[in-house]
Amino acid sequence: MKKRFLGVIAVVLALSMIIPLGAGAASSETPSQKSGEYTIVSPYKDVVWSGDGAWGAYKGNLHTHSFVSDAEVDYRDMIIEYYDQGFDFLAMTDHGVTGKFLFISIRE
Repeated sequence: MKKRFLGVIAVVLALSMIIPLGAGAASSETPSQKSGEYTIVSPYKDVVWSGDGAWGAYKGNLHTHSFVSDAEVDYRDMIIEYYDQGFDFLAMTDHGVTGKFLFISIRE
């Protein structure tokens, strides 16, 4: 009987972590987000890239798509744009592209 009681308590505790109940389950979205209006804020806005107090960090993007899968920009234009914005690296992560090597020259 004691094992069954402890088992029920363990299940209730586990479910309480997964399924929030009551007023605490309210959405954390703001009214503008609920209506579909979002403001995108750069995660790099407070980073000091060079000079006094520089963080010595690299700026990059590890998830980028091109026209090969579901974006509207080709590799060359994407790479040039990221380079112009001061990024140090860019990972192209197109869907459905395996075992292929694509060389892009961005020099004019």
